[in-house]
Amino acid sequence: MGTNDVHELQTDTPRVEALIDRVMKEHPSVSKTAQAIYYEAVHQELAPLARDLERENAKLRDAMQTVVDVWTAQFERNGHLAPDWVKKARAALSRNTI
Repeated sequence: MGTNDVHELQTDTPRVEALIDRVMKEHPSVSKTAQAIYYEAVHQELAPLARDLERENAKLRDAMQTVVDVWTAQFERNGHLAPDWVKKARAALSRNTI
């Protein structure tokens, strides 16, 4: 498996992959040695941490979505509008930017 194969397998962390690609394009290396050092630093230290954080964020967003869905259903079942915090949570969940 080549280094590109590992990079391609990380499809569950699109923001991290986009960040790595953007930074690598912004900092083209002057030499192959400098490029190798930069690549190792990004992928051996920053990328695994960022992927873990993004996965944790996804789990938290899923849990928050469940809470919002349950509370919304309860309020609607009782004939009430969802309170502001539920609306704010819905809005926060709809934002997912790269």
